[in-house]
Amino acid sequence: MLFNSLHYVIFFPIIIALYFALRKNWRWVLLLAGSYYFYMSWKPEYALLLLASTYIDFWAGLKMSKLGTKKERLPFLILSCFSNLGILFFFKYFNFFSLNIHELASMSGASFPPITHYVLLPLGISFYTFQTLSYSIDLYNGSIKPESHFGYFALYVSFFPQLIAGPIERSSHLIPQLRKSVNLDLQDIRYGLNKIALGFFKKLVIADNVGVYVDYVFADLSVSNGTQVFAALVFFGIQLFCDFSGYTDIGIGSARLLGIKLVENFNRPYWVKSIRDFWSRWHMSLTQWVFIYMQYPLLGNKAGEARRFWVNVLVLVAIGFWHGASWTFVLFGLSHGLIIGIQGQIEVARSIPRIENKIYRKAVIPIWNAILICLSTLMFRAQSLDDVFVGYGKIFTDWRWDLSSVTSGFGGGSGFFILVLLSLLLVPTIFFNRELKFRSNLLYLMVIFTLIIMFGEDANQQFIYFQF
Repeated sequence: MLFNSLHYVIFFPIIIALYFALRKNWRWVLLLAGSYYFYMSWKPEYALLLLASTYIDFWAGLKMSKLGTKKERLPFLILSCFSNLGILFFFKYFNFFSLNIHELASMSGASFPPITHYVLLPLGISFYTFQTLSYSIDLYNGSIKPESHFGYFALYVSFFPQLIAGPIERSSHLIPQLRKSVNLDLQDIRYGLNKIALGFFKKLVIADNVGVYVDYVFADLSVSNGTQVFAALVFFGIQLFCDFSGYTDIGIGSARLLGIKLVENFNRPYWVKSIRDFWSRWHMSLTQWVFIYMQYPLLGNKAGEARRFWVNVLVLVAIGFWHGASWTFVLFGLSHGLIIGIQGQIEVARSIPRIENKIYRKAVIPIWNAILICLSTLMFRAQSLDDVFVGYGKIFTDWRWDLSSVTSGFGGGSGFFILVLLSLLLVPTIFFNRELKFRSNLLYLMVIFTLIIMFGEDANQQFIYFQF
C-alpha cells in the first residue's frame, strides 16, 4: 500500500478511529493487524518472510536473555544474523554474486551456466532486517532487556508508518511507546497533520514533477549533452530528497497521530561542511545504525588515521551496497568513502593552511560539497556502469552554455522552467521550525493543499526507496 494512494487515505482514518475507540490493552492487536494488512496489500505471501524473521529474533532474544555471558549468547546471535542476512542475501544479492562469479570464472577459461532466480524483492526487507538485527545485537551486548510479549515485538518489527522505508527504529525507543498509554494532545494532532501535508507536498508537487525530466534524460544518456545530464542530476538530487523525506514525513506524521514519536531521518542534508556532515544529516537512522553496529566496533577506542580512513571507506561501500546489488551502488559508496577519508586527512594535516574567511566557510565549502554530492548521484541513478561512464563523459566533454541545450527535446523551455519554479518551492520548507508551528496553521494547510491540487502528479507513483 502506497502512502500516496486512495487506499491509504481510506485505511489510515479507519485505523485512527478504531485505535482510539478501543481499550489500551487491545490497541496493539489493531495496529499489528493493520500493519500486516498494510504489508499484505502488496504481496500477501511475503508477509510470511516478515513473520519468520520476527519469530526467529523473538525466540533468539528470549534464549539470550536467560544466558549470562556473551560466549553463551553468541550461538543465538549467529542464528539471528544468519537467518536475517541469509534471507536478505537470497532475495537481494544472490543473482549479483552468482553472475559476477560466473564472469570471473569465464575470464579464467571455465564455462558453466550461472545460477540465477528472478523473484520480486520483498518490500522493506533491507529496513526491517536491520531493525530486527539491532534488537538481537543489543540483547547480545546486554544493553537492553528482552521483549517477552510476542505481539508487541511483532508490532515493533512491522509498525506500518515506518515498515517499508524507515526510519530504522531501535527497540529501546519504539517498543516502550507501543506499550504506554497514549496521551494525544492538540500539539500532536497539529504536528501530525502538518507533517503529513508536508510529505505529500514534497512527493506529489516536487519529486514526481522533476522526476519527469530526470527520466527523460536518463532514458538514453548517449543522446543527451553534458548540460542536460548535469541538470538532470540536480533535479534528481531534489527528487531523491523530496521523495524519501516526503515518505518519512508522512510516516512520522501518521505515527504522531497515534501518539508515537519516530526518529527524524533528515536534517537539511545538502548544505554541509563535508561529505561526512552530509551522512550525519541524510538517512540518519541508517547512518546511526551503521555507526553503532559496524563503524564503532571496527574502529575501536584507539584507531589511528590510516585505520579510520579505510574503515570509513568500508562503511560507505557497505551503505552503498545496502541500497542495491549493483556495481553502481558500490561505486557510489566507494566515492563517498574516499572523499570522506580525503577530507578528513585534509582537516588534520598541519601543512595545509586553514582559510578562515567567513564567506569561504559558509558558502564556498557548502556549494563545493553540494556539487560533489550532485555528481556522485549519477552512480546512484544510473542503471549500469556503462551509463555512469557515458554520463560523466558527457558532463566533462560535451558541456554547452546555451539554455536551449538544457531544454532540447523536452517539450520546449516552458516545461523546464515550471520544474525549476516547483523546485524553488522547496526552499521555504528548509526554514520551517522542527515542530512545524505557524502563525496561521489553517493558512499553511490551505497553501499546501492548493499546491497539491494545482501541481500534484499521479498519486500512484511509487517511492524511490521502495526498491531498496
